Amino acid sequence: MKINMNIAKIPIIGGDNMKKSLAINFILFISLFCIEWQPAGPGGGGAMFVPAVSPHNPNLMFISCDMGGVYRSTDGGTSWHMINFRQLKNSIACPPVFHPVDSLTMWDDCYRNWRYYINISTDGGETWDSVWRSPRKILALHCLRDTPLCVLASVQDSGIYRSVDGVSFALTYRVKNVFKFDENDSGVFACSETLLLRSTDRGVSFSNIPLPAGITASNEIVDIAASGEKLFVLSPSTLWCSSDCGISWRTCINSSSYERGNFQFVRAAGNFVWVTTDNSGRKQPTALLSTDGGITFSEVFFCNSSWGDVPNLAHGWISLDYSCGWGGAAIGFTICRTNPKIALWTDMGRALATFSAGTSWAAVYTEFADTGSRRDGAKWRSVGLEVTTSWDLYISKTRPGRMRIAYTDISGAISDDGGATWQIAFEGIPTTWRNTNYDLEYDSTTGILWGAFSGLHDIKGGWSANFWNRSGHGGVAYSTDQGKSWIALHGGLPDKPVTSIAIDYTSPPTARRIYAAVWSDGIWRSTDGGRTWERCSRGLDCGSGTSTAHGPNTHMVEVKVHPTGTVFALKTKYIRPDYIIKNDGGLWKSTDGGDNWECISTNVADCPPVSWIDSAGEHSWADPISFVLDPLNVDHIWVCAQNCNNGKVQGGLYETTDGGRNWTRILRIYGALTLTKSTYYPNTFYLGTARNGIMVSTDGGVTWSEITNFPFETVTKITEDPFDSNVIWINTFGGGVWKGYIHGTGIINKNEKYNNMKCTISIYPNPFNNAISILADYDATIRIITINGRIVYSGKIAKKSRFIWYPRELNSGIYILEASAGNSKIYRKVLYIK
Repeated sequence: MKINMNIAKIPIIGGDNMKKSLAINFILFISLFCIEWQPAGPGGGGAMFVPAVSPHNPNLMFISCDMGGVYRSTDGGTSWHMINFRQLKNSIACPPVFHPVDSLTMWDDCYRNWRYYINISTDGGETWDSVWRSPRKILALHCLRDTPLCVLASVQDSGIYRSVDGVSFALTYRVKNVFKFDENDSGVFACSETLLLRSTDRGVSFSNIPLPAGITASNEIVDIAASGEKLFVLSPSTLWCSSDCGISWRTCINSSSYERGNFQFVRAAGNFVWVTTDNSGRKQPTALLSTDGGITFSEVFFCNSSWGDVPNLAHGWISLDYSCGWGGAAIGFTICRTNPKIALWTDMGRALATFSAGTSWAAVYTEFADTGSRRDGAKWRSVGLEVTTSWDLYISKTRPGRMRIAYTDISGAISDDGGATWQIAFEGIPTTWRNTNYDLEYDSTTGILWGAFSGLHDIKGGWSANFWNRSGHGGVAYSTDQGKSWIALHGGLPDKPVTSIAIDYTSPPTARRIYAAVWSDGIWRSTDGGRTWERCSRGLDCGSGTSTAHGPNTHMVEVKVHPTGTVFALKTKYIRPDYIIKNDGGLWKSTDGGDNWECISTNVADCPPVSWIDSAGEHSWADPISFVLDPLNVDHIWVCAQNCNNGKVQGGLYETTDGGRNWTRILRIYGALTLTKSTYYPNTFYLGTARNGIMVSTDGGVTWSEITNFPFETVTKITEDPFDSNVIWINTFGGGVWKGYIHGTGIINKNEKYNNMKCTISIYPNPFNNAISILADYDATIRIITINGRIVYSGKIAKKSRFIWYPRELNSGIYILEASAGNSKIYRKVLYIK
C-alpha cells in the first residue's frame, strides 16, 4: 500500500496568505519491505543518561547514551529501539518532555555538527524534526502540564526561552545556567546551582525566591522537584522541603544519616518523593523513597548483600560478571509522574527499573537467556539497548556458531549460537589490559586466535587518548578455544596498549612471524609464534618509543601483512601541547620482514603542510585511522582518514595504485574510519564513517551512497558473514554491534521480530504557504491538527483520486499532518505554515 502526495505548481487565485506559487513535494509511503537491522550483544556496558517515562503511557520510555544513541521502548523496557541519528542524537542534559494532552507529541534537545537544536516528535518518538536552533547548549527543557501549550528551554550563559507553539522560542528571562525546571500548584520553578526562581505567569517572568539557609557556594543545589503545594530542593548533604514557595523551609533528610553517599537526584509526584545517592558513601548507593510527602524515607534499592542489605535486584550480567560497583550509582533517574511507583535508573553500564515502588528492581538493559539461576558466565540476549564501543568481530569457520566481539570497557563477549546469545569472556586477560580488545586475528593453520588488548580505550579515531602524554597498559594474548579464554604473552613486549596484530602467512607455522602495533611505541615482531618479541621500528620515525611533548610521533595504530609478505604499518595523530597536530601520521612499508621501513605517504596532494605546524614540510595525513590492502596487487591500497583541527580538512577515503607514489582522495567526508571490500559482490565496498553511518559503493569506489536507515552514526568495522552472503555485521563506536541482511546490494528483512510496516513522510519545503495536492494509491484519511489537538481539517481521499487543499484559514505556526489507510497505523508528521 502506497500513498503519493505530489505538489505541483498550482495557480493561486485570491487569498491574502497566498502570495506566490511554490513547488512543494509531499512523499508519504508505507512499505512492507524495509532495510532492517538487528542489534546483537549482551546489552548495556556504557554510560546512560536522562531517562524519561511518558506520563500518558508508562510503557513508553527513553534513554540517551553519551556515545550518540537515543533509545525508545514501548513495552516498559522489555525491548528498546535506537532512533536513527539523522532524526535525533543523544543528550546527557535533557530528557524528552511530553505534551500535556497529546500523548504522541514531545520535544527533546539534539546536538549535531557542533550545533544545538530542539527537536519535536508527533508520533510518540518514532521520528523527529528540528524546529529551533539554539544559540548555545540547551541545559533544561520543560513542558507545562496544562494547556494552552508552553515549552521552556534553558540555554547556557543566556537565559530561559519560551514557546507557545512548540516551534519558535523567544528569550523571556536572562539568567545563567538554569539546569532544571519543575512545577506545582504554585507555579513553575527553575534553578541553577545557587539560584532558585519562580514564575506565576507560565514562564513569562521569573523572580527569585529564598533559598534554604544551608545552600552555600560549597553546598550547591543539585536538583529540585515539585508536587502539589510542595517544593523540594536537594543539595549533596540535605533535602529541604517548603510548602509556601520558600518563605519557610524544613529539613527532610540528611545524607550523613545513611552513609550511602551524597544526594544526587530528587523526583516528586503526589505524595511520592524519590532521592538517589552517589558513589561517595561507606555503603553502596541506593534510592530512598517517601510515600508521605517527604516526612519519612526508606532505602528501597539494594544491589548486593554488603552491610546486611537484602538484594532486591534481578541482576543482569554487569553486576554478576563484574560487580555492583561497576555500574555504580545512578547518573540518570526518573519516575512516571502519573504512576510514581515506576522509576527508571541508569548508571555507568546498566538501566534498571522498578514498577513496585522499589520493592523489586529489574535489569532492563539485557535479557537472561540461560538455564538455571542468574549468575556470572551465563548467557544473555540483546534487548536493543546496545551502548558500547566495539572494534572487531570474529566468526569461527571451524566451530559452528562461535563468535567473539572485541569491546571497549567490557573486553569481549562470545556466542555459541551465531549471535543469538552472548557470554562475557575475559578469562586470562590481565586486569590492567582488560578494558579494550582492539583486534582479533585467527591463524587457521595453528588454530590460534590472537588478540590485541589495552587498558586505554578509544585510541582509534579518538581524541581523548591521542595526547602525547597519555599512556596505558596492554599487550598480546592468544586463545586456543576461539575466544573464550586467553593466555597473555610477555616475552619482551612492553606493557603498553596494543591496537593491531597481524600474521605473516608466508612464514612457517612452527616459526610463525607475528607483528603487533604497540601504540605509543612502534611495531614489534615475533618470529617464534609469539614466545619472544623484538622491536622492529627502524625507519618508522618513532625514536626509542618514548613519548615527549614535541615528538617523535609514536602512535602506531595498525599493522597488516600482504599475501606477498610485505608489511604495512599506519601511524595516527599525535596531539602535542596546545592541541598541535602535525601532518606526521602516515603509512609505512617494509619488504624485509620489518627490519627496515619506508614511508609511502609523503606525496598526498590533498594533505599539504601548514607552515606554522608542519615545520619539516610534512605532506601526509594528520589523522589516518585504518587501511586496506588489495590481496591481488601489493601496490593497490586504500587509507581511511579523519578531519582534525588546525585547518586540516583531510577526512575521506584515499587510494593509491602505484604503491604510494601518488594518492587520490576518492571520497571527501568528515571521517572515513573503516573500509571493507566485498568478497561476494563485484566492485562493492562498504565504508564505515564518523558521521554518515555506512556508505556503499557498487562501482569500485567511483560513487557512494548512504544506507540511510542504519541508525548509528559512527562505524568502526564491517564484516561479511563467511557462511551467508546475505549477512553483514557492523561494529560501532558506542552503538554496539548490528546484524544486517543483504540481497545483492540491497537490504531485506529476514527477522520476523522487525518485520513491521514502516512509514516515512517527507515534506519539502517546510514551512510552506501554498497548497497541498494529495494523490492516494489507496483509500486514505487525512487530518491536520493544531499542536494543542484541535482538528482543522479532516477528509477522506478515494483510491487513485487527487485532492487539493488550500490552508487559507490557518494562522502561521506548527501543525500535525496525520495519514492513515485502511486499518493501518496512523502516521504523523510536523507541518509548518508560514
